[in-house]
Amino acid sequence: MSWARRCVQATATALVFRDERYSYRTFRQKAGYLWAQDADEEWYNLAKRTFECTKNLMGLKVWALWQSHGDELFEEYVDRVMALAEELAGLIGAREDLELAMPPQSNILCFRYRPAERQGDLSRLNARIRQALLEEGHFYLVQTQLRGEVWLRTTLTNPFTRSADLAAMLHQVRLLGGQAAVHPITSTPPAENAGHPMQRGGDD
Repeated sequence: MSWARRCVQATATALVFRDERYSYRTFRQKAGYLWAQDADEEWYNLAKRTFECTKNLMGLKVWALWQSHGDELFEEYVDRVMALAEELAGLIGAREDLELAMPPQSNILCFRYRPAERQGDLSRLNARIRQALLEEGHFYLVQTQLRGEVWLRTTLTNPFTRSADLAAMLHQVRLLGGQAAVHPITSTPPAENAGHPMQRGGDD
């Protein structure tokens, strides 16, 4: 089982093995300059179970949090970011000019700007909206393709994101989309209620 922590506030990925012996076989290397007996299974020697060798033990961050706060911390975190995705989906559904790709099943959500009167290239329109958002620097969205069309994609990872942040981001998407419908997009200051950005980087 693999467990990627990069989208939940920690840069670490874990491979969990039911049988410990397989953890040595996966990344086994011949490196006589590192150890004399490369076949020995030494639980304390992580270099025998990874190709990163002398890099920092990134998984220690997750382990320390787990030991200090227990399962409850992760349960609360997952519940929070899932709730944010549900809230954002509700805000999108309440706007006639926004379209949700599908109900969120995690903290990742895809949507796009789609005004009722718009008959042109929606992919180009949403790509332009995203580029304008990036140039402003207040919100960060990536884009993806669904059924051959461009959609905006966000991964909600910050548990301190507020309802006002979500509303401000959608306000800016709609504002830029409205501009693009009749004029070239120009960057516009975000709504006053916009606090910290929902996310900076870490989205792929």
